Amino acid sequence: TWYEGPSHAEELYYLFTMEYFDRILPNVTISDSDRLLAHQMRKYWTNFAKSGNPNSAGLPVWSVFTNASKNYMKLSKHDMGVGNDYRKNEMKFWLQTIPNLISDSDTSRAKKLKTDSLFLLIISLSSLNFFINIMLVRY
Repeated sequence: TWYEGPSHAEELYYLFTMEYFDRILPNVTISDSDRLLAHQMRKYWTNFAKSGNPNSAGLPVWSVFTNASKNYMKLSKHDMGVGNDYRKNEMKFWLQTIPNLISDSDTSRAKKLKTDSLFLLIISLSSLNFFINIMLVRY
């Protein structure tokens, strides 16, 4: 598929309910790697809430994002660490291709309204398609 990884808000399971899954759903086994990731994520979130810096001893270093470095943190059970230039091609599409298409179109208000509506429709259909694919894969 065009998208791999967690969907929107999926981190909430790790942040708030991971320790209770096996009590709520006895057939579900929580792996040690899931428990470790949940612990690390809660540490990052609480460190950031307390100090504005997610880092602390015992955690992989979460480096600051800058436009020059474009570093980001890969939160993963298997290969947690710093990544670079997150989804470069997809980001280029949304940040350059779409705005260029819109700016190249006629600047009249009617045309702009039509273009804005088309853009919203594309985003809505993409979101719906993503949600349907996630539901099909999971269930």
